[in-house]
Amino acid sequence: MVNISKNVLNTKIKEKINELLIVHVLRMKTKKQAKNLVYELLTPTERIQLAKRFAILSMLNRNHETMTISNTLKVSRTTIGSVEDKMEKGGYDSTIKELQRSSSGDFSEIIETLIEFSLFKGGKTRLKYFKQSMDERYKHVPKKKK
Repeated sequence: MVNISKNVLNTKIKEKINELLIVHVLRMKTKKQAKNLVYELLTPTERIQLAKRFAILSMLNRNHETMTISNTLKVSRTTIGSVEDKMEKGGYDSTIKELQRSSSGDFSEIIETLIEFSLFKGGKTRLKYFKQSMDERYKHVPKKKK
């Protein structure tokens, strides 16, 4: 769980710093810039928490079963339930619309690969299967020279 100070922040100050963050995010023009922002501002735990929440939302939007989501992302059913409750109350409407608009994107493909990977039993063979699956999926992307 992320630690937040118990000292209450002034509402106007909170709104202003949120606005500054949003403006800064909107200025990102490349994937590298966005990645740098995320890696500089968020701790590894915060990045994982945010990424898992986003993946839960994506998988719920694609009608995956709770147990599949739990097993794939290693999250509790309670966590999934809280995302699902907020989703049902309209809490993620704009994110869901964007997910649906770009449902054929890389993120959706990675989620599907993770699901396949988590369901495949086989120890060391599983890692080989995952690598082959990712290599096949991204064979059109030129590899970086070392």
